[in-house]
Amino acid sequence: MEAKTSNSICVVFSQRMSQLLERDGKSRKDVCRDLDIKYTTFCDWINDRNIPKAPQIERLCDYFCVEPSYFFIETEPENAAEQFTNRVSRYAKMLQHKTLEDMKNEVEERTRIDCALDMIKDGALSLDKIAQYTKLPLAKVKELAAK
Repeated sequence: MEAKTSNSICVVFSQRMSQLLERDGKSRKDVCRDLDIKYTTFCDWINDRNIPKAPQIERLCDYFCVEPSYFFIETEPENAAEQFTNRVSRYAKMLQHKTLEDMKNEVEERTRIDCALDMIKDGALSLDKIAQYTKLPLAKVKELAAK
């Protein structure tokens, strides 16, 4: 189920997938087990031999809470982290009663909640799995699903 494509796209996809594995502390086997992907197929993706077709990319996006474009953009925009930090700092100063760390935590939680809502809407995963992937308490995921 792979798409043969130019080597440079495979390399970028491979690099971005490796970054996600490291970011989330996942092994290749974890992803293969959780998404029911053949290990050899996944290794072909990681070793820049092929890239997945659209349905698998969508599943990977849901799993890692990223947009499809993430897999095909070679680098982050220059100073993206610095720009984000500056925006959050300015907003924190406006609120004055919240620290930068408080703001960061709220943004992270909001992102996890949005990701969980998307997964719930998709209906492909159990609530337990959604809680595990988004690192939200199961009670919170059940509350979101009930809405």
